[in-house]
Amino acid sequence: MVRTVSADQPAEADTRSEELKDDWDQSLEAALTPIASMVASILSLAASNQRRKT
Repeated sequence: MVRTVSADQPAEADTRSEELKDDWDQSLEAALTPIASMVASILSLAASNQRRKT
């Protein structure tokens, strides 16, 4: 199958690509934020326990 490409399709593809990148960035941030919060809590607890031991 041969597909023809008009002059305006690359711009549409770039726009769609940017939208997908923005969606990916938002999804990644939404997934990593709770993980980062959990890691910070664990590190805080570890530091607190270390201070108690010494």
